[in-house]
Formats: sequence, C-alpha cells, structure tokens
Amino acid sequence: MSTPPGFTIWLTGLSGAGKSTLARAVQLALRERQRHVEVLDGDEVRENLSKGLGFSREDRDTNIRRIAYVARLVSRSGGVAITAAISPYRATRDEARAQNGAFVEVFVRCPLNVLVERDTKGLYAKALRGEIAQFTGVSDPYEEPLAAEVVVDTDLETVEGSARKVVNKLESLGYLAPSDAQIAPHGGQLINRLATPAQATALRDQLFALRSDRALWPTWISSPSVPSARSKASSTRPTTTPSSSACGSAMVCRGRSRSPCPRLRRRLRV
Repeated sequence: MSTPPGFTIWLTGLSGAGKSTLARAVQLALRERQRHVEVLDGDEVRENLSKGLGFSREDRDTNIRRIAYVARLVSRSGGVAITAAISPYRATRDEARAQNGAFVEVFVRCPLNVLVERDTKGLYAKALRGEIAQFTGVSDPYEEPLAAEVVVDTDLETVEGSARKVVNKLESLGYLAPSDAQIAPHGGQLINRLATPAQATALRDQLFALRSDRALWPTWISSPSVPSARSKASSTRPTTTPSSSACGSAMVCRGRSRSPCPRLRRRLRV
C-alpha cells in the first residue's frame, strides 16, 4: 500500500489568537482520516528545540527555520506537519513555503483589542506596561499574510468551523480526498463507518469470545461424542444427494462432520 503524499499546514497569527487550539482540532480531523499528523507548537519548539534563543529578529528567524526544517522531514515521509507559531515576518514564512512543497498557510486572525481582553497568559498586560520587550503586536511588528490559502477569524468562528475551513481547503487543493472520494447518492450524506483502531480491537475480542464459548452455539452445530438419532439418520443418507440443511438451503449433507456448512458459517460470522 503506497503512502499518501505529505504536506505542511502553517498556522500564523498573534499570540493568543488560537493557533494551538486550531492545530489540535485539525489534527483530530485528519487522524480520523487515518493520516499521521505531527503538531509543531511554537512554545514547545522553543522549550525543546530552540532553547536559548531570544526574540530578536535574527533569533526569531532561526526558530522559524528550525520549525520549517522539521516540518519538511515530516511531510516528505508522508506525514502531515501542522506548525503553530507566530512567525511574524513575511519573508521567513515565504522561505518556509519554498522549502516545503505542499504548503498551506493559514492566517489565524483576531483583532488586537480582543486579544488584550482575552489575555489568557497575561502577556499583553505585561507588554503594555513595558515589562516584556519585543512583544509581537505591541512593541514588535507582525506582518500579515498577503495571500494565505485560508483565513480564519477566531473572534467570530467556532473552533470546529475554523477547522472545517482548513479541511475543506485541503480537499479542494487535492491534499486530502473529499469524504474518502465517495459521492453521496441522491444528494444524501455519506457517513464514515470505518472502524477506528479501538473499535476494531473490541470487535475482534467479541468475535474471539463468541468462537471460544461453545455454549452459545446451537446444539446441532457441535455434535456430541455419541452420535444423536438425528446425526445417525443424516449419516445414512447418500452424500451425493442434496438435502435441506439446518441453515435452510438445499445442499449436500455433511454427515458427522463437526464443522458447519460454508453457508452456515457465513451466517454465524460476526
């Protein structure tokens, strides 16, 4: 089975706009499509991959280049890389696009006044008081994308709605098969009934339990050690003559065989 081509989803926007939240929502939607997804969160990358870097333009560019490099490794192996970093400078984002072939830029937009009201991390209050230098959107510039593939307004949209916009764009660009490449008949709606790994495991466990518990089988399937009158009578019939079997079909009698007929096995299959 061939691995589908990978791609990079590049989320950019001001601090607190909802990039990490949207990244996790898109990750969940793509994993439901059986895609391998890695999220490169800006805070986590700075903690583990870019520790020691500051917030000068040079350090910010270095951090973004590292994220772009890891994203390229993920996507070229057939995975989906979702980056969630401010990446404030347009030239560095364009550089990341050039390095990653299949690239979808998502502008996670939210007005500054709404972000100041939210201020979930308390960073905007500190920046406005002058306690944090070089804070993007307050004391350091943010260059908005000029031609992002997707723009989401997190002050107006739900997380699910924004994630749906991203998935729809992936489908329209051909990076993701639309609804498993199936067309709903008569204008209906298709439902994905593929079992998840957890559901598949549970079904296998149930099947094993049913096959192991002979007490649940009909008594005529598992013949006793001493043939019953019914089995004796059936054994006297010519094996070349079709007879009405227990499953209701006219077919050759199996006599004293312990295994049910193929058609019966299909009916018992879970």
